Amino acid sequence: MNQKQEFKVLLLFYSDKHAQTIEDKLHSICMYMNIFKASEYEDLVAALNKTHYDLIITSEQIQSCSRQFLMTLFKTYQKSVPVVMYSEFSDESLIAEALKSGSANYFSIQYVERLEEICKQELLGQKNIGYKSDVLEKEKNYQLLSLEETLMHLPDAVFILDFKGRIYFVNDDARKLISSCDNRYRNKKSYTGFTLESLGIVSPDQKSLFQKSFDEIIKNGSCAPFELDFQSVSGQVFLCEVCGSLLPKVASTEEVILTFRDRSQQQNLQQKIESVQRLEGLGLLAGQIAHDFNNQLSGILGCAQLLLKQPEISDKTVDMIKTIIRATNRSSELTYNLLNFAQRRKNHFEACSTVSVLKEAVDQISRLHPSVDISFIPSEEKHLVWGSQAALFNAFLNVIINAIDAIDHSGSINVLSESVEGFVIVKIQDNGIGMTKQIQRQIFEPFYTTKPLGKGTGLGLSSVRSTMESMDGEVEVTSKLREGTTFTFKIPLHTQQEKSEEIQLSPLNIEIRGLSCLVIDDDDIVRRIAKNMLEHLGHTVASFDDPRKGLEYFREEGAEVDVVILDMLMPGMTGTRVLEEMQNLNPEVKVLIISGYAPGESIEQVMSNGALGFIQKPIRLKDLQEKLALVDLSR
Repeated sequence: MNQKQEFKVLLLFYSDKHAQTIEDKLHSICMYMNIFKASEYEDLVAALNKTHYDLIITSEQIQSCSRQFLMTLFKTYQKSVPVVMYSEFSDESLIAEALKSGSANYFSIQYVERLEEICKQELLGQKNIGYKSDVLEKEKNYQLLSLEETLMHLPDAVFILDFKGRIYFVNDDARKLISSCDNRYRNKKSYTGFTLESLGIVSPDQKSLFQKSFDEIIKNGSCAPFELDFQSVSGQVFLCEVCGSLLPKVASTEEVILTFRDRSQQQNLQQKIESVQRLEGLGLLAGQIAHDFNNQLSGILGCAQLLLKQPEISDKTVDMIKTIIRATNRSSELTYNLLNFAQRRKNHFEACSTVSVLKEAVDQISRLHPSVDISFIPSEEKHLVWGSQAALFNAFLNVIINAIDAIDHSGSINVLSESVEGFVIVKIQDNGIGMTKQIQRQIFEPFYTTKPLGKGTGLGLSSVRSTMESMDGEVEVTSKLREGTTFTFKIPLHTQQEKSEEIQLSPLNIEIRGLSCLVIDDDDIVRRIAKNMLEHLGHTVASFDDPRKGLEYFREEGAEVDVVILDMLMPGMTGTRVLEEMQNLNPEVKVLIISGYAPGESIEQVMSNGALGFIQKPIRLKDLQEKLALVDLSR
């Protein structure tokens, strides 16, 4: 190329690295390349108004600007200047789209060497002899669209207004936007002279925001993108991002071009991400609450159980102690549900009775919502199924809670259970508001909810369906508006033959001799109640609140220790780490894990690494006795 001829090139980029690659190549082609660069919308508008260019090289998109919008700006501000698009990849479909939008040429960063041939062709009129493609053959027959035709084919709603805000041009998507906001203007042939406010595009409560941005366009040539909310005639609320800039003067008139881009899908995705993050935060909080609460319950339940073993206590005292135990067990159930929510671990499958689980769910609802009219007549049969009792409980609870919302405390809920041809059929019926066919089709989709923002996550019923699928079961919904809704669960019955593998001799039938026990737990209440329980059962106990001190004791006295009772979560050293250290000292060490909260993976890991058993806090005397019997059996 003629090294003495100066060329003005506008380079629009998305990646600094790509920009530097192209700039270096341009300077190697001609040292008199005067390169202007822009990466944001505001810089682009300023550059387009600054001077006339010989060549525009642009990424497929820059901040807030699509390929089509960029081409519209180029044809408006730099009408006769050739535009060359580039992308990170070499793909004929991308090339075709670029050429179709009006680009004169195209290259990928991978083949930046092509830029020299493109510059020769576009700046000096030489033929392109180095790029053979069917796409380029099509380019020879492609005619550039006029500005109006281009705007008509843009995927965004486009309005052109005068400085008084009066419309004189709308494209097809703008007509759709107008029609969706007000049926009166659905089939109108022309919107010339109307304002966005008169068409319902700008609502009264958003007029101030719109006018501020409109004035900024008139004053500065452009404005920062802003958002407007719309409500369609069907009641659907959606969000649009609005961009605007000045068009060049035509005769004595000046115009503003506005583009409206639907951001509802992106907003919905963001809300889903925030819902997941909020659930993760709630899960962590629930786990921490459960951990601390279980430690307190261990003290209450442990003391009550030991008091009940005391001689010569009155019947009235026995009754009060049993009331304490029942209340503590009920609190423990609530904490257990919190743990299931917090851990979200792989469920433990076992034979469980749908009748018992339903009764537990109905009882909990009755305690939390005593005014709700809910009926459940338990079957005499257990209706055993194979699955996770906790997950099944949550599934039934989710549906019942939805039924409560549907009846709004003015209707009734019926829960039915029966066995039919090898399946357990559970029906949860309400006579509430019902739902449309459309809602019924979407009700089990993740994040779908009919509740107001902040009232529901849209994850409850999707988890219900997941639970049923994990149990090879089904869940269906039938509903009629103003009549009510029925959720039907169909779960395979569990056969007794499969259960026989689990039948074992109860360790409580075996006499347990006195054991030497080492208790390591940082919580003073849990440590003291565990010590008292063990001593009550006839064992000797050494206890430590610091895992390092407990490990040091085991290092010195480990030969005399029959069993270690070890908390999972402690400051300074986890139960998993303590177990590893003890196994290094004595591979045959017997360890029982206790925890009020620990991630499911941690429990599974420590059990697979050699722990003998797991005891869930709050510690129950019966559970402790059974696990100690296993220790004695394993000696």
